[in-house]
Amino acid sequence: MKAVIIAGGLGVRLRPLTNKKPKPMLPLDKRPLLEHLIKWIKKNGVKDIVLCVSYLHETIEKYFEDGS
Repeated sequence: MKAVIIAGGLGVRLRPLTNKKPKPMLPLDKRPLLEHLIKWIKKNGVKDIVLCVSYLHETIEKYFEDGS
């Protein structure tokens, strides 16, 4: 099974929290929200995950690197 996570919005309604950090990377219990979502997806048997990112994508790429 595969999953697509659409995480490319600007997060304007969450400003100023999203001025320097994309909304999927906002912390929830000391980890990015996106990390919680990915772990839940993997726990439920999904092997392939595609992230659709845009705004401040470098932050997400740096955090997750190659995804392993």
